[in-house]
Amino acid sequence: RYLLAGVTGTYARTILDQPGEEDIDPDTLLPFLHLCTTPSFLLLGTQRRLFFNDSFQLLTQADISFIGYPLAQLGLTDILSSAENLSPAAPQKSCLWQWRHQLLHCNLQSMGHTDASCPAVFGSVVIADEQTANNSESSPEFMRMVEQAPVGIAVFRGPSLIAELANEQYLALIKRKKEEFVNKPLFESLPEVRTSIEGILDNLLQTGKPFKASDFHVPLMRNGQIQSAYFNFIYQPVSNSRQEIDGFMVVVTEVTDSFLASHQLKESEARFKKMVMDSPIPMAIFRGPEHIVEMANRQMFENIWRRKESEVLGKRIDDVFPELRNQKYMELLDHVYQQGIVHTEKESVAFVEGSTGMQRFYLDFEYAALKDHEDNVYGIMV
Repeated sequence: RYLLAGVTGTYARTILDQPGEEDIDPDTLLPFLHLCTTPSFLLLGTQRRLFFNDSFQLLTQADISFIGYPLAQLGLTDILSSAENLSPAAPQKSCLWQWRHQLLHCNLQSMGHTDASCPAVFGSVVIADEQTANNSESSPEFMRMVEQAPVGIAVFRGPSLIAELANEQYLALIKRKKEEFVNKPLFESLPEVRTSIEGILDNLLQTGKPFKASDFHVPLMRNGQIQSAYFNFIYQPVSNSRQEIDGFMVVVTEVTDSFLASHQLKESEARFKKMVMDSPIPMAIFRGPEHIVEMANRQMFENIWRRKESEVLGKRIDDVFPELRNQKYMELLDHVYQQGIVHTEKESVAFVEGSTGMQRFYLDFEYAALKDHEDNVYGIMV
């Protein structure tokens, strides 16, 4: 199974397992797409279903829910005529693709057959090539794509990494004006980032291998003070007319807010779990609608369940204790999870089978629905 922006090769095989499309092998094509460092996509099947890699998603801000859907259903049919015109005699073609509010310069290439029975088309977005990087004015389509992109894009060249171009989104991220940044060395304009990225860039320029990072921390001078910022980005090497790597392009988006929110959530969860484990009363956390036992403290294991952790954790509570199915507790758990409420009872009778056999308990208990930051129920605290 190949994870590709949240969609597996198994899923691709399912949607392509149709008459006339048996020769398409997503288990081969999707890993190939995932390994591409440039923004790339595949149009598969007679309905031209769309698959793309992380670089394409970062550049276009495409919703990953687009993956696997026909272009016609997504309203992205601009490229269809170019894809249909590929043939054994002309297996490659350049074209422009109107992607929402962006104009993408794409190179298309047929993969295997291109007749109606088994079409597979590979595409890559041209971000910066020899012509556009050295003479951007000669490629208005490229410049328009860069400016319209919903992400930051910049190109740096030469030993001093002179900024040849930077779109408004990139300048907004670094809080610099165009005249302060373009045509100046990178580390002269942003000296605070040298420690974080200089080694990465040296390796990229020496090896020609692109570099990709998520939730990458960079200190940035903003509004007169150093601030911690987090980014998802791709560094892509670019070459000169002699095919020598002499610079790089960056496609970047800031994720500081989501990173900090995620970090705070993890800290909150850690404190919550510590509270559960340190509690002097029996406590447990069930995850999901099937009530999987995620954690429980020593008092619960020793005094109520009388089971080892290995017998319980990661399993459905009613698989571990099937006797609960003939009592009211499973229905109560379902009700609390579905309604997102708290249910409390006093002196409730429960029969639980543990290492010492079936035992009757009289319990004061509470089932409390656990919710995430979007108010969605994800579990129950017992």
